[in-house]
Amino acid sequence: MANLQPLLDAARAADAKKIQIRDEILRLAALGDEDSVKQANILRPQLEAAQKKADEANALYTTTRDASLVNDNAALLFTVPDPAKDQPGQRLNGAKGPTMIPYADYRAMNPVQKHDVIVYAAKHGGVKIV
Repeated sequence: MANLQPLLDAARAADAKKIQIRDEILRLAALGDEDSVKQANILRPQLEAAQKKADEANALYTTTRDASLVNDNAALLFTVPDPAKDQPGQRLNGAKGPTMIPYADYRAMNPVQKHDVIVYAAKHGGVKIV
């Protein structure tokens, strides 16, 4: 996944600036006198600009994040075997039994045998179907 941290940092900084201006306006408005309300109104264009900048920064982050997501969920679960490296019966991760099973052999297994393969894989670090 792409490094989105700089975009996230920019979005957070823009949000913080917007909140800082908003808090200043609220503080001035809470004073209640006419001068404070005038000062608060003077800050309104700055708040609007900060809001626009925050919206743009957040939109850029979320759009980039969404574009970086993998849409193929199966690709997250399964790896495509490399026939040059993977040989049926080969051991992986120091397992005691074979950790690569030919696809035809796996398909020929009954459900109980397939279950046994899954249990074995869970205990010994996986099994590749090649």
